Amino acid sequence: MSDPLQEAVRLHRAGQLAEAAQIYSAILGASPRRFETLYFLGFLRFQRGELTEAERLLTEAVRVTPASPDAHYNRGCVLQQLQRHGEAVSAFDKALLLKPDYADAAVNRGVALMALNRLEEALAAFDRGLALNPRDAEALSNR
Repeated sequence: MSDPLQEAVRLHRAGQLAEAAQIYSAILGASPRRFETLYFLGFLRFQRGELTEAERLLTEAVRVTPASPDAHYNRGCVLQQLQRHGEAVSAFDKALLLKPDYADAAVNRGVALMALNRLEEALAAFDRGLALNPRDAEALSNR
């Protein structure tokens, strides 16, 4: 019998989000603090536009495993969509602290800073993103 988490991830990657969500939820029922499940289900909820639930799950994921730059990054993306830009900047800062070469986190940090009208800081964030990934169209456009 296959590992339920691996099966859920396979379904998730195949775009079968409802089926994957059912398995993730069942796993969380048995192990509510399992980082991988919190993270993947949070990301799935984000993909489906279920932002409040995504934020709750990803917040719990970073509580369980604060050393995950991806969890902080995706939480920041959710917060940005929720128009909570100050919190998004903090989440991107944590991702960049853990992974200084995280180009996407630098660029999204710039977007959040722009929304806060902190334009000089946003410009510096876009420059950092471009230094890490010179072909980043979003960073170039926003800069």
